[in-house]
Amino acid sequence: MDLPEDFKEVLESVTKKRARFVIDTILSKGFCSTEDLKNGGYEHAPRAARDVRELGIPLDTFKIKDSNGKNIAAYKFGDWEIAKKTNQLAKVSGRTQLTEKLKNALIQRYGARCNLYGEEYPVRLL
Repeated sequence: MDLPEDFKEVLESVTKKRARFVIDTILSKGFCSTEDLKNGGYEHAPRAARDVRELGIPLDTFKIKDSNGKNIAAYKFGDWEIAKKTNQLAKVSGRTQLTEKLKNALIQRYGARCNLYGEEYPVRLL
């Protein structure tokens, strides 16, 4: 599979087991199907795909037939250059918490209040 060097670096940096399984399967056969994930011991394919997407790696979903002829989902790498242009790379580190400085600035400006319901809540929950 011919991939840009910066994309290969991102792929190689992944250590999370489920995301690593999806990536390795795509690298070896060009796609990873729901059936591949099930055979690999992962029952919830959308969650496995989300693990990869949360790392900033673009995935396209498409339909294929499984070994029994049933329509199932499969995943392949999306366009890396488009992903970079649409700023999806901000997710490369996965989920992150607010810095202490930003958290304190937000509390000072808006208080510890739910913006949907207007209720106050403990600062520690931010």
